[in-house]
Amino acid sequence: MNDLVSIVMPIIIWKPVHIQMTTHCLDNIRMFTQNFEFIILVSGNIHSHDKQTLRQRMRRQDRIIFFNKKNISQPASLNLGISKARGKYICLMQNDVYVHQDWLRASLAAFKLAEEANRFGLIGSFWSRPESYTKHKKFINNYKGQFNIADTSFPFICMNGTLATKETYEKIGPFDERLPFFYWDRDYVVRLSALGFSCGYCTLSYITHLESFTRNYVDDFPDNLECFYGQENQNKEGEYFTEKHGFHP
Repeated sequence: MNDLVSIVMPIIIWKPVHIQMTTHCLDNIRMFTQNFEFIILVSGNIHSHDKQTLRQRMRRQDRIIFFNKKNISQPASLNLGISKARGKYICLMQNDVYVHQDWLRASLAAFKLAEEANRFGLIGSFWSRPESYTKHKKFINNYKGQFNIADTSFPFICMNGTLATKETYEKIGPFDERLPFFYWDRDYVVRLSALGFSCGYCTLSYITHLESFTRNYVDDFPDNLECFYGQENQNKEGEYFTEKHGFHP
């Protein structure tokens, strides 16, 4: 294994633009990243030529898993991806990000320092939306090379370069698939904290998240994704989370 990092990226495709966005993301990560493998989990109504486009971006050591028209939840995708990972480290990533030079090397260096002190279970990259880059770049320069401790009640896992060891994921257990959309990440951090881990982020590891652009697409989710969204389902997940942990998320 050495320091191989498995980048696990779940993707739901329902528009051609998502294929284009994903391929740009994959090419960008390859440009600025060493010693890693991709594990791409793709669900949605995917045409054969789109499958071929994605396959062309993969290398021998990478894995790409298609679910055809079946959409599976994000925690289910992550659980499958982590189970297939061969790296010592697991990095959770979305397909609408751009990484910057040395992002992974910085995160690994910070993680190893924290690991020696038994301080962190998860370390994330520092990220901002494109329109906030100038403001955050000044912040990054002020704290260059440091990593900050987030409170142990850190509310969610931001899938923009979140890094942990595969051993940690196996110790905590799989993401709870009974929380398919709203609270699976908060549930995981609560369980992580119960084992004495904290969450942190590395300010030298910088990622630009295109969320402010890609959220323009969320209003036209296909009908078969409705099971993951809506107030009724959020309430059900909230009730289950409260019953499980004793407090509302």
